[in-house]
Amino acid sequence: LARLPLPEHRPRRHRHPRPALLPDPDGHLARHRRGLADLYVRISSTEGRLTQYAAARIHTEKGLTVAREFGDLRVVGSALDNLSNFAFVEGRYTEAEQLAQESLAAYQKLGVRAEEGQAYVSLAFFAFRRNDFSKAKEHFSQALHIGLKLPDIGTVSGALSIIAVFLAEAGDTEHAVELDALCQLNPMTANSSFYQKWIGGPIAAAALTNLSLEAINAAQARGRSFELWQTGAAWLEKLQSPGWPPR
Repeated sequence: LARLPLPEHRPRRHRHPRPALLPDPDGHLARHRRGLADLYVRISSTEGRLTQYAAARIHTEKGLTVAREFGDLRVVGSALDNLSNFAFVEGRYTEAEQLAQESLAAYQKLGVRAEEGQAYVSLAFFAFRRNDFSKAKEHFSQALHIGLKLPDIGTVSGALSIIAVFLAEAGDTEHAVELDALCQLNPMTANSSFYQKWIGGPIAAAALTNLSLEAINAAQARGRSFELWQTGAAWLEKLQSPGWPPR
């Protein structure tokens, strides 16, 4: 019988044990992880404004997981706010409102007033879309009170923009166009695809249906001439009156 060739001898490779995680006495690794959580949520915010909701949800959930690991309530609140907006655009309104409430709770626990005001803006919008005008009025008032006290442009313009949608749907188109023009002076508002689809778009459609081009241009010019803080204060006073909303 032919002799089979002997297998070629190969020296054994020694497997070295994996090194244990190095101690992190100065917290460098922890700070890196916390920064990563914040980065994930910031990326998701940009993706959301570009309507890339699938990618935005993935990045938000990654950031939320890490933020909860370290108890970073600011990032937790921001991530929950993003998820509430994504749930809303996907038609899950109850989930959206619940996530917004959780976001508000995180900000209140942390004591971050600007973000707390913006959470009230989200809650006002969701309540308005559910036709719960009493609750929406309550959230509008809370948002404007915080935004004017700080002051915070995003909170005040956010509240006024949703009031503008309400006015457009109630048939008060000229005042809706005025408020929309004022709010869109804020670049974050003007460049937001969420705003254009859910707020600016419906107002523009109502304007084209109910107003002439001359009336639209005049209303926009008036709105751009308004002072944000005075307009916010005037609406906060109006919200306190028992006759509002007029429905």
